[in-house]
Amino acid sequence: APDRILSLTLGEPSPFPNMFDESEFQALLRRRLGFEEAFLLAKRKNPEAAVRQFLNVMVGADVLDQLPSSSREAMLDNASTLPRINEHYFESPSPSRVRLKRLETPCLLISGEFSPKLSFIVNQKLSRRLPNSQDVTLSSTSHGLHIENPDGFNQIVDSFLAGLQPQLSKHWSIQHD
Repeated sequence: APDRILSLTLGEPSPFPNMFDESEFQALLRRRLGFEEAFLLAKRKNPEAAVRQFLNVMVGADVLDQLPSSSREAMLDNASTLPRINEHYFESPSPSRVRLKRLETPCLLISGEFSPKLSFIVNQKLSRRLPNSQDVTLSSTSHGLHIENPDGFNQIVDSFLAGLQPQLSKHWSIQHD
């Protein structure tokens, strides 16, 4: 129940289809087709082609060979997870616009500075619909923002939670009485 949630932090949430108008939704569908190609390549046990296609759709360019070797290895090692991502990324349950507007829970929305454009669009749309939200960009990171800059990520979350301290203290004193 929303009245039991004290705060919510979302790091680049999935695109909820009902938040997009028709032209944006068509662009989202085109992106999904590109992802599905990557997922099929992963299922066919072709990890390099799968990751290359996935990155091409996410970033808009073939950047696999430009990644540091450790990042490249990690991506190739995780290529088998791509089909599962497809099952959930575009199929996340979509909250209604009305329910989002009524949600007064403090929400922190985080994107990485170099994240795909879609991440910024989703966060902007959520920020406009959530009355008590903050939209923050974490510098020098991409989609793996909490991995690429864990100290910066934790600092942003800690700062957000510190701003909620009076609300949290009130809640906990009520809970412990």
